[in-house]
Amino acid sequence: MSRKRKTYSLEFKQEAVKLVTEKGMSINGASQSVGVCKSVLRFWVKKAEAGELGQPPKAKSQSELEAEIRQLKRQVSRLEEEKEILKKAAVFFAKDSQ
Repeated sequence: MSRKRKTYSLEFKQEAVKLVTEKGMSINGASQSVGVCKSVLRFWVKKAEAGELGQPPKAKSQSELEAEIRQLKRQVSRLEEEKEILKKAAVFFAKDSQ
């Protein structure tokens, strides 16, 4: 059974943040007042202070994505080599134990 994640409107988030930033409520008090977890409200406040509340996540540039792909391909090839070495070692030790 999977739990559905609650989603809140931008207006709701902004009003909850205003309770902390403008009205001077503590995060604990404001979170109980609006019915959200303290950590969620703390995250919203940090995002609002950084000017990112309601902004879509920043997309990576093409060059960043390409660099990440190259790094992941190197990692995959290294892991495949390690797997082959382990296979050969298992065969060697299986023959040795007989």
